[in-house]
Amino acid sequence: MRGRSQRATLVMAALASGGLVACSLLTGLDADYSSSAHDGAIAPSGEAGSGDAPGSDGGMDGSTNDGMVTPDGHPAVLSFCETARGATAPEDFFCTDFENDSIGSSGPKGWDALTNNLAGGGSIALVADAGVGGSHALDFLSNTTDTALYRQLRIDKKFTNNGAPSSFKSFEVELHFRVLTSAVDYDAFALLVFGGASPKENGVAGYKAGVDHQISHEGPLNGGVVMVNDGQWHDAMLVLEHADAVTPFVRSISFNDGGTTIETKTPNHTFDPTVAPVFSIGTFNTAASAGLSHVQFDNVVVRRRRFP
Repeated sequence: MRGRSQRATLVMAALASGGLVACSLLTGLDADYSSSAHDGAIAPSGEAGSGDAPGSDGGMDGSTNDGMVTPDGHPAVLSFCETARGATAPEDFFCTDFENDSIGSSGPKGWDALTNNLAGGGSIALVADAGVGGSHALDFLSNTTDTALYRQLRIDKKFTNNGAPSSFKSFEVELHFRVLTSAVDYDAFALLVFGGASPKENGVAGYKAGVDHQISHEGPLNGGVVMVNDGQWHDAMLVLEHADAVTPFVRSISFNDGGTTIETKTPNHTFDPTVAPVFSIGTFNTAASAGLSHVQFDNVVVRRRRFP
């Protein structure tokens, strides 16, 4: 696990290199979501989230304060999200590390919607000391004996459509996640979905029930690189980028600071120009199989970059 200073260093290094490392673009899946709290998890609060609301320009700003304070007589200490943002415009940036959050009807602060179809079998909770470096983590737990049920436990963040997707140079995602266990045949954990008649979904998902659950990008693997789940924290990184507005995007996905390449510059990704993308995390779009699925998240960053 990284300490808080290591998290800031990671992001600053990524910014210095001109962008996040090839980030794992989350691909959308077509099943239901679910989650429930694990031992020691804090029960969801009934309070509405008090996070930063989008500004009048429809910005994507999320939580930008991870609880760090400014010592008297010293320069301001930037939070994780403030460091990650850098010079990115508010409407092109979303970040949360789940510190100082509560869970309301739309999920933690900064998120737009929470979906839970598990009627007592799924829960979402903030867990102290469980995140990267001992920080807070967002915990999703689903458990069902119903093999006909597609789990949907997720939270969504909507990008304002301040231009067609093709008008942006890149879309980038970076987050930490760990799969504590999964006994289902398929589950999606994080997705960036470009909607329209044929949704284009990009992200991180798991395959194969049991202790050797495998993690890779969403949907058909086609011999792609997979990682056998070890229950440890991993960072997922995604980049969708193109040279100009008329050229399709290429997509790269990696884990572990780029050390595990899941997908390298797959070409020809095009998106409906009229629909803004949605970013989701949780346990969702699962195969219809019974059992437990349990995943946690921390340090979520989503940005889009504009052409010069």
